[in-house]
Amino acid sequence: LHLSTRRQTLLFIPYPTNDTDQQALLSFKASVDDPSGALDSWNTSMHFCQWGGVTCSSRRERVIKLNISDQQVGGRLSPHIGNLSFLRGLYVYQNNFHGSIPNEIGLLFRLQYLNLRQNYFTGGFPANLSYCTDIRKLSMSNNELEGKLPTEFSSWSKLDQFDARVNNFTGSIPPSIGNISTLLYLDLAYNNLFGGIPLELAHHTSLQFLNLGVNGLGGLVPPSLYN
Repeated sequence: LHLSTRRQTLLFIPYPTNDTDQQALLSFKASVDDPSGALDSWNTSMHFCQWGGVTCSSRRERVIKLNISDQQVGGRLSPHIGNLSFLRGLYVYQNNFHGSIPNEIGLLFRLQYLNLRQNYFTGGFPANLSYCTDIRKLSMSNNELEGKLPTEFSSWSKLDQFDARVNNFTGSIPPSIGNISTLLYLDLAYNNLFGGIPLELAHHTSLQFLNLGVNGLGGLVPPSLYN
């Protein structure tokens, strides 16, 4: 009896491991200026889930939240942040970060909360952020961002807060902002926006806060907005 077997080649796509998260955090630290020693605990002498500002999921021990706000850290936001594939919240507000916001942030498909306010970020709005379809709160106020506001608001069907005040954004307010039925808070004040207030803003029946002041807007306030 002759038995013949066929050899099969299987292609395995490696699933991100805990090592991926640790290396991403260490790469993040390497690009940061940390005069106050806020990230001193970020070393291999302890598990990265115990590092300051890092929160992990209990089951998989994956990083789900990174909060280093108001720690006097600076430098650039490392593109390796995109390797934290389970990240849901990123908070780096009230620091001294500069440079552009890396496009790799669009790889964070689970991201729900992004707070970059009160830094020195420059460049345009990160286009790849439209891939973060679970985003709920997005704040990048008090920076030096420029260019036009994003037009892909329809991608963020769960967004309830958008804060881009005190930047250098130009152009008009995109009508697509009216496609977000969940929006509660919209602040675009202190920019260089021009044109009229889009009628689509009146679609936000749940809107509680609206600030468009100190821009170059003109025309009439849409009467439907009073509803």
